[in-house]
Amino acid sequence: MSKLLPALLSLSLLALSPLAQPAVAQTSGQNQSQGQNQSQGQNQNRQSPPGGGATVVEEVVIEAQREQIRQTVREFVGNATVRQGRRGQVARFDRRVCTGVVNMRADYAQYMNDRIARVADAMRLRVGEPGCQPNILIIATDDGALLSQRLIDDNPAFFRDYADLQERGNQMLGDFTRGRPPVRWWHTAEIEIDPYGMSRLRAGTRVSLNKALIIIDTSVVGTVHFGALSDYVAMVALARLNPEADATQLDSILNLFQPGLSAEARPTGLTHWDIGYLFGIYNADRNLRGNQQEAQVIFEMLTRPSPGQRDAADTLAE
Repeated sequence: MSKLLPALLSLSLLALSPLAQPAVAQTSGQNQSQGQNQSQGQNQNRQSPPGGGATVVEEVVIEAQREQIRQTVREFVGNATVRQGRRGQVARFDRRVCTGVVNMRADYAQYMNDRIARVADAMRLRVGEPGCQPNILIIATDDGALLSQRLIDDNPAFFRDYADLQERGNQMLGDFTRGRPPVRWWHTAEIEIDPYGMSRLRAGTRVSLNKALIIIDTSVVGTVHFGALSDYVAMVALARLNPEADATQLDSILNLFQPGLSAEARPTGLTHWDIGYLFGIYNADRNLRGNQQEAQVIFEMLTRPSPGQRDAADTLAE
């Protein structure tokens, strides 16, 4: 890959309703005169205790809203999370992470490096010292499609050979080269044997990310806050996400490049949903089967915030 870097095109990065009260039907004068006592009795029977009916309805509405949120989170996790292996496990970095940013002005590169390191630290990962060998490489270019294809042609083992071993490898490779997204990503992972073996609950394996490549296409990034861009890159670097996943129903950094959003409406950094998702990935039992791991991620996202998430948020706010 290094022989490609001097030939990369120059960077042009930006400095980067309350409930309505029920209507009361009034009886006609004739009916009132004929059965006033009976009508009054029926009306009294139909009345709810003060505040009682409204409270019940309000609780039903709140519970319906909660269920809608739960369903939204379940759908997001199911669609966004890339699973691997016969047991569909979720991959994550397990040990040290080291970030390198290439083809970017030094002060911006340092900011992005530091921000990703802080997010990794919040997820309880070890962060490499300056000069470490990067296993997360971010490259800025003004032609992401051209660069991605050149990298694939010059590094077939890193891309095509690895894709051939994956269940959805060719689709993942197509996602990496297709179109003109502002940011595209590629991860490699390895399946390790669980020393405790397999059982009804345990998968007998675990999946570890070992490398991530992120390409920022400065010709299509547009005008976004550089801090938000750095958080977006951190999110897609530390979690292997489906680039076609729909996050529009959540307040998420993944909506940074959502078409139609004004600059003011765009997220400015990782949200509590994002922190919950990442914390769920890195807090889940690595030896469980994929559906159980996803259930743990969903739990973390719906626990707002858990003690671990508070610690992560405090780390990111420092």
